[in-house]
Amino acid sequence: MKIHAYKYQGAGNDFVIIDNRDGKYDNISPKIVNRLCDRRFGIGGDGLMLLGKSERYDFSMRYFNSDGPEGTMCGNGGRCLVAFASKMGLEKFEFEAIDGYHKADVLQKGEHANIVRLKMIDIDDFGPFTPSTTEGRSELLKAATLECDAAPDCFFINTGSPHYVEYVKDVANYPVDALGKYWRWHKDFEKGTNVNFVEVIPTSPNSAIKALQQYGIPGAEENLCGSLKVRTYERGVEAETFACGTGVTASALTAFRRRMLQLEMSQTPDAATSASAATSASAVHSASAANPARPCTTLPAECAHGHKYIYAVNALGGELAVEFEYEKEAGNGSGNVSGKFRNIYLTGPATFVFETDIEVF
Repeated sequence: MKIHAYKYQGAGNDFVIIDNRDGKYDNISPKIVNRLCDRRFGIGGDGLMLLGKSERYDFSMRYFNSDGPEGTMCGNGGRCLVAFASKMGLEKFEFEAIDGYHKADVLQKGEHANIVRLKMIDIDDFGPFTPSTTEGRSELLKAATLECDAAPDCFFINTGSPHYVEYVKDVANYPVDALGKYWRWHKDFEKGTNVNFVEVIPTSPNSAIKALQQYGIPGAEENLCGSLKVRTYERGVEAETFACGTGVTASALTAFRRRMLQLEMSQTPDAATSASAATSASAVHSASAANPARPCTTLPAECAHGHKYIYAVNALGGELAVEFEYEKEAGNGSGNVSGKFRNIYLTGPATFVFETDIEVF
């Protein structure tokens, strides 16, 4: 079978893309997908996407994991597909994917490089995740000569794809492959999960603002909430990737949620006597130190309804940005923060690499 294919990458997250608006590849097999995504025997990519027709919107998106099966939503993939749709002559970018409706804007269009802003699905309330077991985790950390904390500082959230998110001190030297595999196949996740390791970085806001302004994101200076470094082990790729859009989104939302919980805990008299509260308060102050005037350093009760927040996120393959609004709900008497995340956008580069004809068999 001869296939005309394109390759795109978004912050190093690379994809094979096929124009399927004629329906020719509706029944593409996992074997063909796997061969096309193979870095030695095919084009190579973290996944494959089909640009298809839609009865309701401008086009449809189907995403396949590099190991062959059709997968869940891919944020960077969605941004790259929008850039490809633009290359194919489309001027409006409302589309349907496996997780529902999305829309996007091409903020900057070039011959090869583009900046695409993609609207993600809304996310209802979520809280910290407590694993049923951490048996075997300490051994993996000790093998990497890292200290094993009593319990992981973690969350579980679905941003179109499921993501386990854990906060660590030095993500650059964290054993992502070993611990990524550990959580990806953990028994708490029936269908497996993607895994993200996140470090909150107290860098100068000026550098983050500059990156966001280069992307053309409005309100970058007044809405910057923080900076993160993220490394992701992807389900379906079964390895660390250079970036993951739904993972970066999950990391930003959990970073905001985590800070809100920590700030509230630091203001609770009973909690001040506990070691966990002291640790949380310390983490909040250190994370806020670089820019204490930012809006999300305020207490949950003071968060403005509908206020926009932005996180600058550094992935292995480049810089991405996540912006969102947080709607705080009335407390339930438990002292826990409760709210909803709306108007979530993922922004970053989406770059054409090449197009080719390939014979697959």
